[in-house]
Amino acid sequence: MGRTNLLERSLPPWNRIPGGLETPVRIRLDPSPDAPALDVVHDRRPAPGVRLFGPYLGSRKVRSAVSGLGRVHPLGHAGPARTPCERELARVRGLEDTSVPELAAALTAVLDREPGAVAAVLAALAARRDAAARAQAYEAAARLQEEIEAVEWVVAPQRVTASGPEGDRDVTGWTGDVLVRLRIRGGRVRGWDQETCTRGSSGTRAPAGWATFLRRNAELAARLVAVPVG
Repeated sequence: MGRTNLLERSLPPWNRIPGGLETPVRIRLDPSPDAPALDVVHDRRPAPGVRLFGPYLGSRKVRSAVSGLGRVHPLGHAGPARTPCERELARVRGLEDTSVPELAAALTAVLDREPGAVAAVLAALAARRDAAARAQAYEAAARLQEEIEAVEWVVAPQRVTASGPEGDRDVTGWTGDVLVRLRIRGGRVRGWDQETCTRGSSGTRAPAGWATFLRRNAELAARLVAVPVG
């Protein structure tokens, strides 16, 4: 996602398409009683009661995550206009009496990265994967493993993109004699540069949650600078 942000800003001559060829997507959670849904969308059209999560770069992985979330919290099958098949699916999953608000709240907790909610979803998917493997349904087990990895990816902290404006700021990290600076504009990383510095020890100057990310990038930059050229 960071590469896309930088491409949108600079439009280098080898890639004149804003953001590159990938298209960011979002997860849409609609808790409306008549037609609840959890799906993947490309636009950001606001609607009453609807929440959008993201953006994420990689629609295939996001769709896999939504599939996994839907296995555990099948919001799309909870509306009043369910087909007999959908009602039977809810019954088999033990969710026949689970209301739309309950399912929407559970999904919101996962997508808001609440640790307990995330752990519960991953544990439920892992149990289904293991059951499929024991039944020698290896393709189903592999698909569930993909969904587990996709959910883990979706709920991982985003460092280079935020869904809303968060002001303009520069964050820095340094190690050895190399300092790395990220320029954040409108909640997105729009610039990246490095320079020499004379600080005696490693460190960062950034809001909480950025320290590890910046430290790793500063360490990588320092290693690359030390590589002989020619």
